[in-house]
Amino acid sequence: MRLLLKTDGLWVERNGSPVLKDVNLEIFAGEFVWLRAENGSGKTLLLKTLSSKRHPSRGNVTCGDKYPMFSQTSGLLENRTVKENIVEAIQNAHSYDITYTISETLKKAELFEKRNEKVKNLSTGEKQILSLFTYLVLDSDLIFFDEPFAFLDRKKIERFISSAMEKTFSGKSIFIATTLPEGRKAPVGAKVFFIKDSHIYEK
Repeated sequence: MRLLLKTDGLWVERNGSPVLKDVNLEIFAGEFVWLRAENGSGKTLLLKTLSSKRHPSRGNVTCGDKYPMFSQTSGLLENRTVKENIVEAIQNAHSYDITYTISETLKKAELFEKRNEKVKNLSTGEKQILSLFTYLVLDSDLIFFDEPFAFLDRKKIERFISSAMEKTFSGKSIFIATTLPEGRKAPVGAKVFFIKDSHIYEK
């Protein structure tokens, strides 16, 4: 498989103090990566480092591109429609049928009936799922999602995970970092990591 990203002896610090130590990861094309971590464990700092939004404190991150990262601060175009937000996300994507992609994306997000509704009129959960799907349609080999399940009920979580898994079937990779409890199992086939004592381990 094609290697998309690799870390060697990566250290992540906060205000000069180490949060994560000696992180050695490899992410290949077509992988679904699931990182479970507690609040304050450094998962957001890690994703920012892996997506080139911040520099490593020590060690190296080798990647073929700058990869997008979803976070709770990822914004939508509030005064535009639901459909227009998806169009904006895929306008530079290589798709043989943009209209089909838009329709299928909105159906998977259960927002097709609200495609002409302005985003500012959506509920918090609807905005969250729309924001997530605008990232899923991006033409990127790897997409990071930091805590994507906030404000989502179980049904919406399952819909997003299913669509994210589907994206990996085309050779794209998804990396999800979440604080969901142990009861919320990672999808079958995922590469699972967890943070303990400032180190990252694979299950």
